[in-house]
Amino acid sequence: LDQGHPGYPGHLLEDWLVCLSEIGLSPGHMTAEAELLPAAEGQVSVLLEARRALLKTLDQSATVDRSNLMMALESLTADKLLLVNGDPAALDFELERLEGLTILTGDEDAEAGSTLAYLANRWLADGDGVNLLQGAYLPKRPVNPVWARWQGVAALAAAWAGVGIIAMIVEGLWAGAQADRLQAESEALYRDIYPQERRITNVRRQMQAKLGVRAGGEGLGFTEYLAELSAALGQGATVTGLNYNDARDELGADLIVRSYDDAESLQTAIKDRGLNAGITSAEQQEGGVRVRLRVGGA
Repeated sequence: LDQGHPGYPGHLLEDWLVCLSEIGLSPGHMTAEAELLPAAEGQVSVLLEARRALLKTLDQSATVDRSNLMMALESLTADKLLLVNGDPAALDFELERLEGLTILTGDEDAEAGSTLAYLANRWLADGDGVNLLQGAYLPKRPVNPVWARWQGVAALAAAWAGVGIIAMIVEGLWAGAQADRLQAESEALYRDIYPQERRITNVRRQMQAKLGVRAGGEGLGFTEYLAELSAALGQGATVTGLNYNDARDELGADLIVRSYDDAESLQTAIKDRGLNAGITSAEQQEGGVRVRLRVGGA
């Protein structure tokens, strides 16, 4: 039938669902009556009613008028006929047209009562049959009362999770901006201290190299040597110049001390601290002795 026809199966199904909904029922399964009849290889099952008959084989099922039953049976290639309710006498006088067809009567699953009761029992026993409630007619799942109770809490938790994610993103963007700002300030400070530097790739490592701080941990470096020299200096000593040689791991210091003895004492004090120390030059001048001192590794 065309979809616009009142008898189109889709319209019938919709009407049935509307009717059931109006009386407060929500079906989860709907199948054709004939689908609930028993079936076996080479057998056709027939359920007789007053004006119609239900037919079922392994691969076909139909509902026909009683007047068309014989024609339907003749079109099937079956060698056995199972009469679910009734006996051969319930068929009309044209039964002899079905030559070679073994007629079986009765059904061990059938119970006394209406056709509807029999089909209902078949459904409860096997639960078989194609469910017609598919696609647009798929039944809605009932709302879980427990989920309905916690739905508001779940929505609130999801909202807070969203706020937390947004806050983390904002914090990450702010931290990234701060890191970029500090990096720019570090590079500006480095260029201010070393204006002759042409290329800056890593401010921290380049500053360590300038100060004599070795990333690999070899030697003490400029700052450590300077600390050791400061600790060994006595009163009356003045530092007039410093020079650090990274390749030789050596600090050179120009000092003015009060006497040659103070220069010797300073050299001894540095050696006592576990470092090499040597006076490369010493010259008497007005106000003291100018000393050139070199401090190296242990």
